[in-house]
Amino acid sequence: MGRLLETLRRRDSARAQPEGTPCPPIEAPEPLAKPVEVTPPRELAEAVEMPFIEVPEETSARPVSIPIATPAAERNGAAEAMTVTFVEAAPLPPLPQSNVSRELCVWHESTSAAASHYRQVSAGLRSLLAAEKAWKLLFLPLERRSSAAPAAVNLALALAESEPRLLLIDGDSHGRRVAEMLGSATAPGWTDVVHGLPLPQAIQETGWKRLHLLGAGNRLAGTSSPLEGYRMRGILEELKSHYDLVLMYGSPWSAGGVSAVLPHLCDAVCLLLEKQEVDQLAETRCLEALQSQGIRVIGSVVLGS
Repeated sequence: MGRLLETLRRRDSARAQPEGTPCPPIEAPEPLAKPVEVTPPRELAEAVEMPFIEVPEETSARPVSIPIATPAAERNGAAEAMTVTFVEAAPLPPLPQSNVSRELCVWHESTSAAASHYRQVSAGLRSLLAAEKAWKLLFLPLERRSSAAPAAVNLALALAESEPRLLLIDGDSHGRRVAEMLGSATAPGWTDVVHGLPLPQAIQETGWKRLHLLGAGNRLAGTSSPLEGYRMRGILEELKSHYDLVLMYGSPWSAGGVSAVLPHLCDAVCLLLEKQEVDQLAETRCLEALQSQGIRVIGSVVLGS
């Protein structure tokens, strides 16, 4: 500013001089200094670059899911077994029978011929499991049939009449029928536990004998990873000290995916077949695939009247 005022004074004085008087030379202004670049603090820069995330409003068509903390085993990249601590809780009162599906004849019609038949099958399964010293049994449907899940739950009810501590796990995240038939909540359940939820927060009383339930869980609990099988195995091993028998209902063998993993985690497999599937190509291929991988198949339950 001072240099500009000095230039204006010289210009005015030059105008006031008489004609013929030479004007004093005007000094050229010095070049302006290079602008100073201001660098924002690192904290401010990071705050500016952070994206804005909008949380949608929850509606019946689009529920808002809450992310579950990643287990330490996955964060550290190690295949460590998960540890679970159980807390004793007071038993819940029996569920009203109106909440239990009428498909469960062992529950609703305990003296019927159908319930008696399920008890006979469960007695055979119990003998085979004792001979194999197996305590983890997978009910594996060959195909997705509407009668497969009710058959598995009826067998679980029959087995629970003589087993002091029995847990039924719904490993079919697509069907998700087991908990609904027992009038229980589907989630939280198996998938939530696999992705970090403590077991005591997911296991439910069924109101039938000493039968406990672990539902299928939330479909959006997490994505699969190479460590998922290790976490499943760790969870099942932790259950050994709390239950005498663990039954798992799996996705159909034809679906692939998790259904191909669960047989490796259980001590034995029991196939669930429709009459028209017996001795067919699909059954033969399934049995050959399981036996080639060293998986013990203790028998098949044929569904239908």
